[in-house]
Amino acid sequence: MTLRHLTIFKCVCDKMSITGAAEKLNMTQPAVSIAIKELEAFYCAKLFDRINRRIYLTQAGEILRQYADTILSRFDESISVIRDESNIMTCRMGVNVAVGEEFLSDILKMLKSKMPELTPSVIIDNADTIEKKLVENGIDFAITDTLHDTANRSVSRIYSEEMQIICSYKFFSGKSITIEELSKQPLLLREKGSGCRDCIESVFSANDCEVVPLAESTSTLSLINMAKNDLGMAILPKTLIAHMKENSILHTVEVPNCRFERHHYIAYLSNKYMALAIRQSIEEIKSFFDSIQNSSIQS
Repeated sequence: MTLRHLTIFKCVCDKMSITGAAEKLNMTQPAVSIAIKELEAFYCAKLFDRINRRIYLTQAGEILRQYADTILSRFDESISVIRDESNIMTCRMGVNVAVGEEFLSDILKMLKSKMPELTPSVIIDNADTIEKKLVENGIDFAITDTLHDTANRSVSRIYSEEMQIICSYKFFSGKSITIEELSKQPLLLREKGSGCRDCIESVFSANDCEVVPLAESTSTLSLINMAKNDLGMAILPKTLIAHMKENSILHTVEVPNCRFERHHYIAYLSNKYMALAIRQSIEEIKSFFDSIQNSSIQS
């Protein structure tokens, strides 16, 4: 049974005539009769009584007519809703932990202001997991600082920022440290698979140094708390440190001729259908990061 069968059945009910339905649908009378017989075979029930060259709905026919009206009405509604993209106001985004901690609340606040009807859903995890969600179509787009594979994806760099070394004055009071000396310190780092960790490891690798952390965590707050308690040096995004650093306890340490810099990207699958609300969300988020980048350059 198909929607076409129900459409023919409904038309026969409206006209109460096989001939009339055939004319209305621009079909032959035998084709309409065959469709009705196929429906009766499918439901194992007689849908029409044929009396004195006229047809009358049976009780089974009356029941099917009600269902047919509902099904066809809902189907027509689905066409109008889906074809009118402005009615689809949802988006599923995945963000890595650092983005979630630094920017997510402001992003959602901005989207609510710009797109009041939007219903976003968000997954916050490390970069590896977010990338996997993107591949599996578990999210519509990703905001992340690491992409291991860009094949069949639309990717835009939206923000770049410096990462800084932070520790307590009691642990280390100097203003600078060499990369070699830093590699020998008890390091408090984000876990493997995170964008922050990838950035750190690439800098150490470029300087022929090995990364052996004292502690690694998915929580930047736990790393900062360990730094406050004189346990080592954390390497975290500058923006995050600006929000959380207590000058009386923690301070930043420079590494001459060495820069820990990470980049944020927005990415989605190239062959994925993107509803209007998703495309608008992406553009608003790009503008959001553009304004942050411009502000940081000016400052």
